[in-house]
Amino acid sequence: MGASIVGRWPGITYEQEQALPGFWNDCGAWADWLVACLGEPAAVAVLEAVDCAALLSCTSEGEDEEAIPWVSPEILVTQCKRMVQLITDKDPRVSLLIQLYGRSEDCEGPAESEMVQDLSDVQKIAESAQEHGATRFTLDVNW
Repeated sequence: MGASIVGRWPGITYEQEQALPGFWNDCGAWADWLVACLGEPAAVAVLEAVDCAALLSCTSEGEDEEAIPWVSPEILVTQCKRMVQLITDKDPRVSLLIQLYGRSEDCEGPAESEMVQDLSDVQKIAESAQEHGATRFTLDVNW
């Protein structure tokens, strides 16, 4: 599935959007992972249990701005770091999340290392949003 993902916050300008970093690799695996997790109650429960549910914050074209699950960029940065640590530590609680990530056709290498790279990319996008003064943030995913 071809996807594009950009950072989004209320009032973002075209110039700000264009200045945001992107994904080192293709963002397709991250988009597939978001869809898989949102459709899998057990995955949502894992993310909540390890205090990383903000990783699911996303929107898509046409969604009412009031319905968007905004998070602070700071929280997203913290949760990206936490998930990287859980993956690096081989914490068994996140094995389902890694399995779901590895199911993507866009995941071409070891799921753990590719997921860590995407988490690093999401972290950088959120950090850039912070630098632009964003207080509410999400990822805008479109196919």
